[in-house]
Amino acid sequence: MRMFLYHFGYIWCPIQLIEVMEKPLAETEFVNPDSGETVSLFDYVVRKAGKNAPPWIWNLDSMSKSLGFRNPGRDVRLFAPLGLLKLIHRTDDPEAKELNQRSIKGPEERFGFGRSVIERYFRNKTFLGERFSINPNSHVIRPAIFPVPCFEFGQGKLFRVSLSEKQTPQVVEKVEKPKERIEGVESSVVLRSQTLFPTELRARKRCV
Repeated sequence: MRMFLYHFGYIWCPIQLIEVMEKPLAETEFVNPDSGETVSLFDYVVRKAGKNAPPWIWNLDSMSKSLGFRNPGRDVRLFAPLGLLKLIHRTDDPEAKELNQRSIKGPEERFGFGRSVIERYFRNKTFLGERFSINPNSHVIRPAIFPVPCFEFGQGKLFRVSLSEKQTPQVVEKVEKPKERIEGVESSVVLRSQTLFPTELRARKRCV
């Protein structure tokens, strides 16, 4: 089931498409949950958008197609104009995977964009008589450095985080444990459920 971005006025939300309907917006009717009256989809969208509606609402064709959708994680069937939907591409889609790298911005570029937004929309602005004071510089704190203990994975394997960035975590030892049965379940199965938890003092001593 493909995901779309619904441009419901200035409110944008992801939805799941169920089907494209043959009826146009003017003929697609449903009960308005706010008033309890039967209303067409076109009138409902225009009324909800209000007087300051964006251009894509005012340019909406009443004879364009409507569709049925549902919100992610819900089974309630709703209606929306097909012309207000944009297809959401997955990162592995052939049409979008090359663009995914372009959307990844470095910290300086992202902070620079944030500063430009502050300069454009918040300079010399007041709220309840008080002038906005926003520091355009990012907040810098000293990172906390602490030693990472060993981690025990399934089958008794211990992993140690290397102190060098050029090295990768390695298996330092394999611990053989006797198999025990807990209510008919072997202990090796229980160990897998404890993956990524720090080991006890025995494991810490082996990694020194």
